[in-house]
Amino acid sequence: MKKELVLKKRKMMFLWLGKGLSYSFIIVFFLYLTIINIFPSLGIKVFGFRHFVISSTGMQPTLNLGDIIVVRPIELDQLQEGMIICYYQDVNLDGKNKVVTHYFVKEEIINGKVYYRTKRENNTHLDSWRILPQNVIGVYYFKIPYLGKLTLFFRHPLGFRIVLIDIILLALIAIVIKWDQFPKFKRDKILKETNVS
Repeated sequence: MKKELVLKKRKMMFLWLGKGLSYSFIIVFFLYLTIINIFPSLGIKVFGFRHFVISSTGMQPTLNLGDIIVVRPIELDQLQEGMIICYYQDVNLDGKNKVVTHYFVKEEIINGKVYYRTKRENNTHLDSWRILPQNVIGVYYFKIPYLGKLTLFFRHPLGFRIVLIDIILLALIAIVIKWDQFPKFKRDKILKETNVS
């Protein structure tokens, strides 16, 4: 009898521990998604590798909207025409650098300064900007197709609102379900306290 009670307590402890770890992982995952959506440059670097979500169609069909790409560092003197590179660039001329992923075309030297030129997929024209070497993040290594669509959904203001509303609704449903499980004297006490205020 005593042994069964100890086993039952251990089982409950492991269940609670498992739930706690699961909830912790989910919370950390969503915090990470939020952080990399607001500050993409803070994405985790694992052994020098970084990942980004393709958020446009300029590199289709090689890289599609919503693909997650993994980028590895490269020595700039090893860049070759046709490599896909990631770099920071103020593409909207608003003072904010965005991460861009395009084909490397060539190196230019203007007034003694080195610049890189890139282009999109299936495009003969070079991009209108010139990239400084210090803005190159790395070279494309591999992709995970379409997994980034979830991240793009969260980046969109409507997507974030939908998730927030879903969380609130789930919390309200949980409260309603748990309300019936409260003993009647506790429910009455809570109701009296809320009516007094």
